[in-house]
Amino acid sequence: MTLRENMMRIFEHKCSLNGKHQKVFIMVLALTVVVSNIGNSGSKLSNLSILPVSQRGFLENLAPIFTEEGVDTRALKQDENRLTPVKSFFSRGISRFLSTVYDKSELLELPEYTNNFANVWEDLVETDQPIFWVVPGDLGSDTLIQILSQCVNLVLAGILEESQPDEPLKIVPNSEGTALFVNVQTTTVRGLKRAADFNLAGSGLANIILTKHIYEASVLSDGVNSKGRIFTIFSHPVRRIVHNYYSVTNDPENPLYDEEIATMSLVEYSQSDRIVDNVLTRSLVNDFHSPNVTSVQIELAKDIIRRKFLVGILEWLESSVVRIEKHFGWFEQALRQPKVSSCHFHQIYKQASHLLLYPTPEWNTYISDILEERNSADLEIYQYAREIFVKQRSLS
Repeated sequence: MTLRENMMRIFEHKCSLNGKHQKVFIMVLALTVVVSNIGNSGSKLSNLSILPVSQRGFLENLAPIFTEEGVDTRALKQDENRLTPVKSFFSRGISRFLSTVYDKSELLELPEYTNNFANVWEDLVETDQPIFWVVPGDLGSDTLIQILSQCVNLVLAGILEESQPDEPLKIVPNSEGTALFVNVQTTTVRGLKRAADFNLAGSGLANIILTKHIYEASVLSDGVNSKGRIFTIFSHPVRRIVHNYYSVTNDPENPLYDEEIATMSLVEYSQSDRIVDNVLTRSLVNDFHSPNVTSVQIELAKDIIRRKFLVGILEWLESSVVRIEKHFGWFEQALRQPKVSSCHFHQIYKQASHLLLYPTPEWNTYISDILEERNSADLEIYQYAREIFVKQRSLS
């Protein structure tokens, strides 16, 4: 398929999206055009020295900056529905904000489990273990998993079905043969215990360990000989809950299908006890028993994020992927290998298309109001995570 045909196909799909998604696609399309033009001219990304200076500058400097760091700080003060990537890297005031020094204070005493995780500003060392916290119901986790396992070809632990308890840890391909995983299910508490017993973090088998249980995942490292390096993708709590509802009710063949929830309307589900309120905040402070989340716990959760998390944001997924890959040293091949870059684009394209399958919470303010009231702490944490995402630019 020619470049022109690819552009027309993408443009036709973009025209069917709302304004928010259109702007995301415009950014991705701009980078795709440059990469495609280079490919059509016979040049190779792996040998940038033979490219024109203007193209080298874009690939080495402008493209990473525009997709990773080009976030309009003023947008953070606007309504969430209008938050968009900046239209121009040269926006007035952006350079002043990007020079802000990251807050590395440690005045607040964090829960003991966080001692086994490195501070986000600490230099990465060989014994550190990247840990991807998959927030229950999160929309961007699957896409990031696909990118890291199939595009960047990293070995992940946490996807495969649980092996026999006494079976040694080893790397095995998935059923499709498209990615490699360690034979342990670290998204369960039992699997985390097995991974710790077999010293998964110290074995060097997994580039990334996936988990839904951030508190229990602390057993994977001792905080002395090795430390966990946590990263995650945050999404709007209302959007996450609505997406989770449709995910578990749409397809009876889906292993996640829930017959009880399938009998409920979205309104009934939003008012039911099947939703754990403020699951994000409760997970961070490890409190699922108190009837309400306190202001003290909210501030504690914020400090855990600031100090221990490399933050990604679903609405800025492209930027988040670049940020995460650069932090852990995985970005170079995405920048210099056309196949890897193309794989990234297609995975993000699929994610945007997937989001269109389900209604967004904006269409029903009644449901949004219910869920925001029930998850007010998570909403505050989410808005704070967005601010931290921008501020973490100063760490790179």
